[in-house]
Amino acid sequence: MMILKIKTCPACGSKKSSEAVALDNNKKENYLKFSDQKYNRFIDGWLEKLVVAIDGCLDCGHHWYREQPSKEMLSNMYGNGVALLPQATADRRQPTLQMIREMRRLKGLSNLSAPKLLDYGSGFGRWARAASNVGFDVTAYEPSYERGSEDRYVEFTLVHDATNLEDQLYDVINLEQVLEHVPDPLGLLKELRMYCKPNTILRISVPNILRCPEGRHIWKDWPYDGCRVHTMAPFEHLQGFTPLSLKKLAGRAGFKSVGSVLGWRQYPIEMVRSYAGKFFPKIGHTFLLLKISG
Repeated sequence: MMILKIKTCPACGSKKSSEAVALDNNKKENYLKFSDQKYNRFIDGWLEKLVVAIDGCLDCGHHWYREQPSKEMLSNMYGNGVALLPQATADRRQPTLQMIREMRRLKGLSNLSAPKLLDYGSGFGRWARAASNVGFDVTAYEPSYERGSEDRYVEFTLVHDATNLEDQLYDVINLEQVLEHVPDPLGLLKELRMYCKPNTILRISVPNILRCPEGRHIWKDWPYDGCRVHTMAPFEHLQGFTPLSLKKLAGRAGFKSVGSVLGWRQYPIEMVRSYAGKFFPKIGHTFLLLKISG
């Protein structure tokens, strides 16, 4: 059983951190309850193999699990997962109007008639369907067969093996709610550079830990309150981003913000929130539109 021990901030690389929360007897009971209800007790035994604690960066505010399961362990965990709240199958696969509008704006930003889009970590394919709906030539990469839609007709190319993406270049890469799930977000962003042209647009959206549903009491009900999945539930979200930590991560990976007039035209609210977030972090936005630096 391979355990990843994270000693420096995965976002900015700082060595300055402090413990945000760790399991005590009461929280251990809630951990086991979450394991039972969400993963059919699959992660019970992990308590004997790794320390379940979250550290926070003193420089950029990023949070992460100090010890993390390997990719193989996480894949098996997701394979055993069930939805805590009832969800209609159609709702889990069909895009919302908001998703379609967002992909239409992104297509306008690319300024191409039929841009190639890679939806990396596509899940049930909702964003891929939204992108296809507005005219993108879509490739969706989803490593989990359980989440993929290979048993259904899809309007895009569905890939489960990343080697099938080799030698491919895309005009747009979409990372919707992906980076919080991976042990090494910096490594992933650097890896994605191989699929980029000089003008490729990388769209990233992750939860903002400063605006989480738990608010100021984020660690009180961690890891599980018996009802809803916590923002940093084990081991659903391995990373807790702030606007600053996401920008630091993007810069370290060799990306810069898209700050063109076209960007402001298509995404005025997001651009304003990004600027305001420099001074008021809690109203900032963990959403970035990026291009390769240099």
